[in-house]
Amino acid sequence: MLRHWVQGLSLADLPGDRVAIAQFVESGLAYRLVWGMEAARVFGAAQGNALAEMLNGAAVTAIETGTFNRSASVLIRSGFDHRLAAVNAVVSTGADFNSATDMRQWIDDLDPWYASNESWPSPESRSAWEEFASHVRRPRLRRWTRSNEDIEDVMWHGHAPAQNTWLRVTVRDENTVQIWTPGFDLLGEASVQINPQRLGILRAQRMPDSQGIRLLYRGPRDLFPPTGSKNAAQPQ
Repeated sequence: MLRHWVQGLSLADLPGDRVAIAQFVESGLAYRLVWGMEAARVFGAAQGNALAEMLNGAAVTAIETGTFNRSASVLIRSGFDHRLAAVNAVVSTGADFNSATDMRQWIDDLDPWYASNESWPSPESRSAWEEFASHVRRPRLRRWTRSNEDIEDVMWHGHAPAQNTWLRVTVRDENTVQIWTPGFDLLGEASVQINPQRLGILRAQRMPDSQGIRLLYRGPRDLFPPTGSKNAAQPQ
């Protein structure tokens, strides 16, 4: 039964009472066996057993989720509790992800054919999949924090404003921002890449000890383009 379970096969193919089989898998395997394996690993690590430190949890994950397919396990642990459909979803698309973040990206990038196929990942799990995918795609709440960035590469069109003067900043292009008075009189430009899709509140102030400006941002750490994007760059 254990071999059948971790191979991702249907429990309906096993002979015997289906209710008793399901209860044994849930209680005996996914709970007691997993708990015992983790307890043994923790005890071994506490005793300085080097082999215990090498265990990466793959066996525990397979027993808990009923598949050796790592991507399917991530789906199941993330809330799509349809084991055979989860396995089919990743196998049919050639998916290969190891984290919830990568799973969300995989869902976002799915071919539209899957979105319109009422039999995918399986006919009986289709409604559950649609609810799961919809939940995953919802914008996630992000914590807002305050941050400052000093920008020295500034070109003023005339005299620089007085030290500590409050300023406005807008994006001119992917490499340049424009600097304005609070009343939107143009004062200059600065070489820096700002994320045009940022969600937070951006203000600026003339620095007290140089010709540069200080960006003051309150938001979810999205002031600059994401690392790795074609527009990403560090402030000067």
